Amino acid sequence: MKKVAIYIRVSTQEQAEHGFSIGEQQERLLAYCKAQNWLVHEVYIDGGYSGSNLNRPAIQKLKNDIDKFNVVLVYKLDRLSRSQFDILDLIEKTFMPCNVDFVSMSEAFDTGTPFGRAMVGILGVFAQLEREQIRERSAMGRKARAKEGKFHGGGSIPVGYDYVDGELIINEYEAEQIRLIFEMAADNKSNQEIVEKLIESGYTTKYGKYNNNHTGRMSRVLKNELYLGTIRYDDIVTPNSHTAIISPELFHKANATRKTRRATYGDVGYRKTTLLAGFIWCVKCGARYSTSISKYKNKQGIVSSMQRYHSCYSRAFPKSKMAKNINGNRCDNRIWRVEELENEVGNTIKKLIFEKGYFDKLIELDKPKQARKDNPTQNRINDINKQIEKLTELYSLEQVPFEMLSIKIEGLYEEKQALENKLFANAKTENAVSPKTLIEFREILKGMESLWDLADREQKRELLSLLVRGIYIDGYKLSYDWTFLPKGSVE
Repeated sequence: MKKVAIYIRVSTQEQAEHGFSIGEQQERLLAYCKAQNWLVHEVYIDGGYSGSNLNRPAIQKLKNDIDKFNVVLVYKLDRLSRSQFDILDLIEKTFMPCNVDFVSMSEAFDTGTPFGRAMVGILGVFAQLEREQIRERSAMGRKARAKEGKFHGGGSIPVGYDYVDGELIINEYEAEQIRLIFEMAADNKSNQEIVEKLIESGYTTKYGKYNNNHTGRMSRVLKNELYLGTIRYDDIVTPNSHTAIISPELFHKANATRKTRRATYGDVGYRKTTLLAGFIWCVKCGARYSTSISKYKNKQGIVSSMQRYHSCYSRAFPKSKMAKNINGNRCDNRIWRVEELENEVGNTIKKLIFEKGYFDKLIELDKPKQARKDNPTQNRINDINKQIEKLTELYSLEQVPFEMLSIKIEGLYEEKQALENKLFANAKTENAVSPKTLIEFREILKGMESLWDLADREQKRELLSLLVRGIYIDGYKLSYDWTFLPKGSVE
């Protein structure tokens, strides 16, 4: 008997216009399963979600449960998705490798037949065409509204305004917060300082309270010309479309100050402004290491020098969304001068490139570690084999009836097959290192002998990315997650 996962999706607009209600789809699909004598494993429902992408909770849960059924049933093909690419991707990369058929009740086909597989592609083309037409009409509508100086109305209403009868009307309480953001930015305050002030003042918006994860929102607010009374969509700019919250003078001053601040302090701390940015992590708390700048002033208050440092995000920016909560305390992992850490890592890379036998030594050191790794899936398969052997022995001794033996062994074999499929899939995706791969890495290292010392920062970053996935800092100790060893083999 086939075990079926029923998938139902409906957007609010479709339910209103076409009657694709959740209840109606479910009733018809359950009746279809009954007629086919299929067993329903679970009904997966995404209510109020667009079919333009797969970012839906029920479809993601269905993908995670893929080994629990052998048929996916939908009311119509476009219930799964309106994107041809997404449909074919699901069928070819998720369903078929796991021997799961896809059936659409209304179109009367299934992927268990060659005709059904052909029909998926054909119907997917039309679903994609419909999606593109909807997108084109939507874009045309937004352009038309922008030309008329009207807010498009879709998505989130900007903080500072209410959307009433198709018009943006100032919400004075929220507008007060927008003015504060621009004034603090013009006064050379950071996003973190602005957010802390908003939290301290107890401000809320139509979307709730501020928190320390809202620093990025400050940058978006400062760039938004909507607060000047301007509507911008694509290449259409319509000034004086609604009442402005911010004066042009304050808008330009805040953005000019922010630009100067970036030039002085550098961009966001984890962006790739140094050789090691993006590669380095804290062992103690798990946060990324960032780049920060300390300025030294002389007696006259003039900046005489600046020094760059790599420090754990949980130490340098404990309230940032990139930080980790360590019992409410700052992380105490070591701060490194950028040049000092780059030299330390550079020496290790040079050792790998130039020191004969060092590469082979790392490979040999990793072998016993990999051999010790426990595999729960394989352990369970071994347990199942022992259970089957025990049941067979009991049957031979006439201590268990054949009917019970058959049911138990059938269930165990099904579980074993699913586990073996999982083990095979994991073996294909895990970063196992083959002899061919090791030979390729030796060739890469040979090629680096003449490059490393002559390469500039960006070229070194590219070379480094070929060798390490991450560099982990624990005080004065550095550990490397090498790309030529299985993932997680940190040395």
